[in-house]
Parts: sequence; structure tokens; C-alpha cells
Amino acid sequence: MEDYCASMKGIYSECLSEETKDESPMVYKPKDEIIGNIRDTVDIVNVIKPVYNFKAAE
Repeated sequence: MEDYCASMKGIYSECLSEETKDESPMVYKPKDEIIGNIRDTVDIVNVIKPVYNFKAAE
């Protein structure tokens, strides 16, 4: 949980918990790896970073 919370620093969220850690940034491939894999097929115009994290309740 400490790593998860640290990875969300600077992103507003009210739902950092054990139930949501499967959506933490650490579960996704690194941005540079993705860019390296698609570089020949796309023109990257902007790279954005989220500032707000919202998860809908049931």
C-alpha cells in the first residue's frame, strides 16, 4: 500500500485502498516501453498525466 500511495502522489483521489490497488500505476507497462513499441507507427503529439482519479461506486 505504501508504494501504491506514493505512486499516486500529485493525483487527487478519494479511493486509495486495498480494493483499488489493482488499478495502481505499477500494474501498467512503463510509458517509455509503450512509446518505444509504437514509435514507428504513430506521431506522439502529447503525453498527459492524470491529476484526478475517480472510481464510481456501485
